[in-house]
Amino acid sequence: MRSFLFLAFMLLVVFVPTCFFFSDCILLILSFVCICCTVPPVFDVLYALVKPFLSESVRKKVHKFSGPFESFAPQLRDRIDPELLPVCYGGSMMGPGEDPRCDALLCGGGNIPEKYFITLPVDDNIQHLNVAFMSTEYIRLEIKTAGSIIKWKFASDNFNIGFGVLFSKDTEIVDVKKHLNRVEELIPMKLVNSHLQAHQGNVACQEPGLYIIQFNNQHSWLRSKSVHFYLDVDEL
Repeated sequence: MRSFLFLAFMLLVVFVPTCFFFSDCILLILSFVCICCTVPPVFDVLYALVKPFLSESVRKKVHKFSGPFESFAPQLRDRIDPELLPVCYGGSMMGPGEDPRCDALLCGGGNIPEKYFITLPVDDNIQHLNVAFMSTEYIRLEIKTAGSIIKWKFASDNFNIGFGVLFSKDTEIVDVKKHLNRVEELIPMKLVNSHLQAHQGNVACQEPGLYIIQFNNQHSWLRSKSVHFYLDVDEL
């Protein structure tokens, strides 16, 4: 387990940042084997900083190749079944339409089509909230009629956000952060990928009281989150 964590650390801290600046790098992960091709010189410097912390078994799983593909294609074929390696990388696998890069089978990145973008309807009732890193924002809703239904829909920019619903019979609570011991969890907080798809739901109010919507960003140490949300209460 420790070796796997070190490998994950190496990928995140060393290779991923490098890829942001050098788009011609290629990373292939096969059965926890890391194969880095056409890496820039800076990779050697960064990897040298991490390598002393890796166990011998993990080091054996990391293979680095530089230069044109022709120079290391035979070594790739020794480690990867040629039938699973695209032709452009020295293998024999062809994509649909005799595509040597197999773009239909292997995601090479690129721009996300706009049809996949999250869009919220233009509505004056949509509110905007910034949740600082390692913090939580609370929205108070005082419900006076049992059986009322609270409805919500929200989306976040670029990153996920924690969401949950709290309840208290004490409607005089103003600063929720100072009185968390006086509230109970109605819907447990969980991380929601609302940056990928708008999240919506509702909860039936079994009794009158203070219902609290929480947007939780405690898991993020460095990044604040922007949330766009819509709340509505159907009272009986």
